[in-house]
Amino acid sequence: MEATGVSGPHGEPAVVNGSLDAVIGSDLDGDPLWTARLLVSRPDDLVKAYQDYLSVGCNVLTTCTLRASVQALQEHLSISVSEAEDLIASSVSLARRSATDMPRKLGADDRTHRKEAPRNFDAKSVRVVGSVGPYGAYLYDGSEYNGSYADRMSVDELRDWHRPRVRCLARGCDLLAFETVPALREALALVRLLREFPGARAWLSFSCQNERLTAKGESIADAVRACLAEDSAGQLVAIGVNCCQARRDSYTDGAIPGAP
Repeated sequence: MEATGVSGPHGEPAVVNGSLDAVIGSDLDGDPLWTARLLVSRPDDLVKAYQDYLSVGCNVLTTCTLRASVQALQEHLSISVSEAEDLIASSVSLARRSATDMPRKLGADDRTHRKEAPRNFDAKSVRVVGSVGPYGAYLYDGSEYNGSYADRMSVDELRDWHRPRVRCLARGCDLLAFETVPALREALALVRLLREFPGARAWLSFSCQNERLTAKGESIADAVRACLAEDSAGQLVAIGVNCCQARRDSYTDGAIPGAP
């Protein structure tokens, strides 16, 4: 993994892709694997969806692995551990292919007089970010929205559960995204796990009840401080929130220590 921050190589703002299933037109509501299923069923459509985002200025591609833990892939696709690991790794390769094949797409756009894509596209400027969702997303029982499972699992147990997917993603992506984390205990597990991959960097985002509390009901400010204290090697490049209903600034205004 290349040590990198969130911004582009020349300091340009990071523009992350949006929904993949919405662009592809697939209905994945109710699917426990969500967009990870497309790695098997429609990989070429995933490439096209990524390229649609790249064509309008996106420079950060997130893998479709939010719910793709090794355990979930085994159970819902009836595959082996090694096959599940290969599938997770393929999500990184597929995102990279989307960027490296863009010049070919640009040539096709020119030949058909389409002017969607930027002429100065540079595949090397695109960051691939490995998406890691919470344990509750695997349980698929709604607990990803309240973090209740953290009451019965230790930090080390959560760290051990996340390790296989993080290992698969860290080998090839530029950055990891620990996303939609509802509870401090799980966030600490992920930060602790990150230390096992010295070359890795990650951003961490909490899901929240409101401007002050995580989805588990813990102070966002205290959670951020605890994660920063755990990050002794300085591998976290950003901490924030997602799956929130209020304005972004209502969360960062005093809730997150040091936020602008």
